[in-house]
Amino acid sequence: MAEERFNVSDQLAKLKYQLEYEKKCDMDSRIKELESSISTMENNLKNKKAAEEIGKLKEEIKEWKVKSDECEKEMQEWKKQASGAITNISKLSRQINIKVVWDFLVLQIRWTLIRSSQAPPLILMT
Repeated sequence: MAEERFNVSDQLAKLKYQLEYEKKCDMDSRIKELESSISTMENNLKNKKAAEEIGKLKEEIKEWKVKSDECEKEMQEWKKQASGAITNISKLSRQINIKVVWDFLVLQIRWTLIRSSQAPPLILMT
């Protein structure tokens, strides 16, 4: 009977050891599984944050593109206005040149008439 008790006690110790070993194995595999899940979640979070940042940057690019287009339109309008001003300046310059030449010719004719003593009464022409 003592031997049976010893065998039962020995088997009980072996079973306890086996149970502890299996619990430890189960815990190790569960820990590894949880670590893997955490790693996957962290990667997913990084990817999500990166995607959000890319989305924000794309929106910012769109906003800058709109502003750039507006500036381009404004530049074109300024170019049109500058071209119109240059055209007006050219017209006025031609008119001034014609007036100067006309006045010069009138003065030259008067001077010639005065020199030849056939001067008509002095009338200013404008």
